[in-house]
Formats: sequence, structure tokens, C-alpha cells
Amino acid sequence: MPDIVSMRQPGRPCASSRKGSMPDIHKVLHPVIPGVETMGIVGGVALTANLTCFFLLYRYRADNLNMSSTWLCSRNDLVANVGVLLAAAGSYLLTSRCRTSS
Repeated sequence: MPDIVSMRQPGRPCASSRKGSMPDIHKVLHPVIPGVETMGIVGGVALTANLTCFFLLYRYRADNLNMSSTWLCSRNDLVANVGVLLAAAGSYLLTSRCRTSS
């Protein structure tokens, strides 16, 4: 059986050696507001999918511990999706006021 650690290609850094690299510092010093349209579309699609799962699981939430846990996770995902949509709305409001005509 081959040793997984020795299978790393020489010259390619492993994931742990990238921590604290220059691109990460650059992102902190020069933040970029994410695309509002993308956030809204992805958030809306995810909200629709999670609402579907939520309503499918609602009837079975009291059956056993696994179904209850799955339903709670689905509920928590709904809260997170609403947060993404609120963040998209906030980004839209902030970028629409900050734009200047050139």
C-alpha cells in the first residue's frame, strides 16, 4: 500500500504551507464587495431548496432523533439563507449610494 504522505508532488506546496500568504493579506487590506446579483441569485435558489426540504421533513420531525436533527438543521439553513439575502440587500444599498458618476 503506498504511503499517502509521500505521494505529494515535489515542488507543490501543501495546504498548510499557504496559511498567511500574501493574497490573504491583500484581501484584508483591499476588501472587495461581493457581486450583489450573484449573492441574491444563489441565496434565492438555496432558500427555495431549503424550504422544499423543510416542508418535506416537517411531517416527520417527531418520528425519531435523526429526523428531528435533520429538520433542525434544515431550519437553521433557512435562517442562514435569509442572512445571505439580507447581506445581499445591504450590499446593494451600500454600493448604490457609494457609486459616483464619472
